[in-house]
Amino acid sequence: MNNSVENCHTPRANWLIVSGGDQQELRGVFAARDLAKYFEGGIFGSPETKMRGALCCRL
Repeated sequence: MNNSVENCHTPRANWLIVSGGDQQELRGVFAARDLAKYFEGGIFGSPETKMRGALCCRL
């Protein structure tokens, strides 16, 4: 059984990341590993607050 991101089917979900880590670093790491494309909702870190990041992406 393969547990990779490609096998996580959530057709009505809009995935995002909210982290306390540095936003530019997070985005760079996810892009370098070709994972950013799975997070259409965005990748948010500091200096944004977690609450602000979560509220700006609320559907």
